[in-house]
Amino acid sequence: DVLVDSTGYWDDGTLATGSRFQPVQPQRLVDTRTGALAPGSAMGHVLRLGPGDFVSFKADGALPPGAATAVLNVTAVDPSAAGYLSVFPLGLPLAEALQTSIVNFTPGAVRPNMTIMPMGVGGEIVVFNASGGSIDVLVDITGYFA
Repeated sequence: DVLVDSTGYWDDGTLATGSRFQPVQPQRLVDTRTGALAPGSAMGHVLRLGPGDFVSFKADGALPPGAATAVLNVTAVDPSAAGYLSVFPLGLPLAEALQTSIVNFTPGAVRPNMTIMPMGVGGEIVVFNASGGSIDVLVDITGYFA
């Protein structure tokens, strides 16, 4: 079986609509190893995620007004069981959100992956641990689309 996900396309400059990637100085928004979350995040402080746990963080505070999507690097660190992380905008129904994996991992691995994620309710984005074990999660922001 093969799954193919399309994440967008590149414009040759002839289209009249759309936006361009805007890089930012990379900033760590989540580090469950230390409990650090982006300022203004609803949860405040979170440690290693257990099975079915999630962390919600404020992504728009690291971006200028008008940013519609965040470019993130999400890293799974030292999972105790195989599984995946699902990343989605706050407000998306959970059943719909869990249909897409952003980072797949095996026990003991360190696995990063880049994702482009629309802002959720209040600028919040959610990372969900869809595994039977515990895991540390890092999230860095590297840019945005207006």
